[in-house]
Amino acid sequence: MTKILSIVMAVVMLVMTSIIPGFVMPGTKTVATNDWLEEVDVAFNMATGDDFDAAAVAAEYGVLADYDLETLDLEAPVTNDFVATTLVNAAGLTATDEELAAVKIANAGKLATYDKVAIAVANGVIETNVLNMVSTGAMDAAEAKAALDKAVELWQTKTFEAKEAVIDYVDGVKVVDADFTADGDVLTFAEDADIEAGDVFVAGNEAFVAEDVDGNVVTTSAAAAEDVIDTVDYEGTFAPNLAAAVITDGNGDVVSEGLTDAELDSLKDFIAGKIDDLKDLDLISKINISFSVKGFKVKARVTDTGLRFSISKSLGNGGVNVSKEYDLQNLKLNAKFDASIKSLKFNEVYLTANYDLVDTTTISGAYTCSLAEKELGEGADAVTFLDRVKQGLFTVQSGESKIDIAKFDIPIGNTSLTISIDLSVVIGVDGSMRVIVTSNDYSGYEIINNKGRLIHDQTVTDRKIEAAGDFSICLGVGLGLGILGYDVVDVCVTGGIGASVFATLRFLDADGNVITESTANVAVDAVAAAVAGADIDVDPDLHGTVELYGILRVAVGQNSLISKIGLSKSWTIFDKSNATFYTYTFDA
Repeated sequence: MTKILSIVMAVVMLVMTSIIPGFVMPGTKTVATNDWLEEVDVAFNMATGDDFDAAAVAAEYGVLADYDLETLDLEAPVTNDFVATTLVNAAGLTATDEELAAVKIANAGKLATYDKVAIAVANGVIETNVLNMVSTGAMDAAEAKAALDKAVELWQTKTFEAKEAVIDYVDGVKVVDADFTADGDVLTFAEDADIEAGDVFVAGNEAFVAEDVDGNVVTTSAAAAEDVIDTVDYEGTFAPNLAAAVITDGNGDVVSEGLTDAELDSLKDFIAGKIDDLKDLDLISKINISFSVKGFKVKARVTDTGLRFSISKSLGNGGVNVSKEYDLQNLKLNAKFDASIKSLKFNEVYLTANYDLVDTTTISGAYTCSLAEKELGEGADAVTFLDRVKQGLFTVQSGESKIDIAKFDIPIGNTSLTISIDLSVVIGVDGSMRVIVTSNDYSGYEIINNKGRLIHDQTVTDRKIEAAGDFSICLGVGLGLGILGYDVVDVCVTGGIGASVFATLRFLDADGNVITESTANVAVDAVAAAVAGADIDVDPDLHGTVELYGILRVAVGQNSLISKIGLSKSWTIFDKSNATFYTYTFDA
């Protein structure tokens, strides 16, 4: 019966929309075209949630490539074919010939943008009805929202068939295969390299300008990327082996050159149990590294599926210790690079990292070394007591500045292309806490015709939090795409968690009546220690309230060529002011 009713309704809808264009079935909740375009602009990070011209933004990014903006009715409800077409354009969706051949749309001739609609159907963004038709009437708002969510998911998780990188150099650039040694900007070649003063040349996956030539000795200067590289065309999706990456610490010093192909084979044999002792291969130092950055001790272990690393530091003079452990696994990189570096025209660039992350942070130590018990014991006033704690507390702050930890430069096959992963932390502390956050993250950036869009999504699967004081803890994961040592695209997504903690202290008389009560933003564990050490004649009652909030900051084009086309930008998406997600209280 349900199927029969569905067929009847589909026939009625088809007939009515054929007779009355724009017909809307009674009871259908619709979405106006302008409102729809605003949703698309925001969902695909083409505009913020502030006031903006939704249609103009959509047109600028090619979402309305199939329509005439001047004649588009922005008040009319969106239809299935309009939703399908705009989402295919926004997400850059495609379909193979085989996938399109499997799409059967009975009323294809009624769809002005059939090609785009077919791609949407092939990707599951919209569906045909029971008559294998795509309704040309107004689309239900809930169905439009589901289509939008599906398109965004496909956009964030886009993958590419691997293909060889094609790199064309600017006319006149020489590619030199001769071996050489470098001493600063002086290169000494093992044989005649056929280089003359003024030449722009590539050697050893780097580009140079020859300033002076004396036989096989060439004094060089840096060459601008636009003078070296004409076009680049590459795409691929792969799970990188971080063991092969060159690792530099936050000071810029190389701490691991990465494993060679032969060493990688040996490592695989060890993992497979074919070799008993990895120490005999002298690989331990290359996959287990330790170093120090700005007072932080860093330990890292490269695994066959990802990376485990930890940082720790003692802050200030109060014996406060901060440690973070990261387990970043199942890393997958997706990249597409179609650009003319010579003319700074980025036709299509897509760069994302997908990974599972377990982030464990522990802050512990003494915060009360400067509290004066005699002062704290004067009087039975909770208001002044909390004020004295706050004034006398030895507070520890590491500051809200970015601390660069390590960088991994990962070669892409035998090309001169590299993808880099930068890891950094931002820590602010005023209290003790322990937090474990487990998540799956997508981070990246896309450029279409020199217009950029952030790609980011995080699914938190578990949080375990104990907090007695304020803190903010963030991990910065930066992605970079480079060629010949030039940074072409970079995006850093810094995300984490913070807490504001408030201590509520009440002084009670012998009958349990409240004498005074006060609440202050001060570490509860510090107040508890002060209460325990104070000589007071009343009964103290102490509670803590914790407000947990998310943090997400983004920086794009800070150190790469895309800054030259105006894509350098940094902004905060959410923080303490707009992202409190949980509040709880506890007894101290």
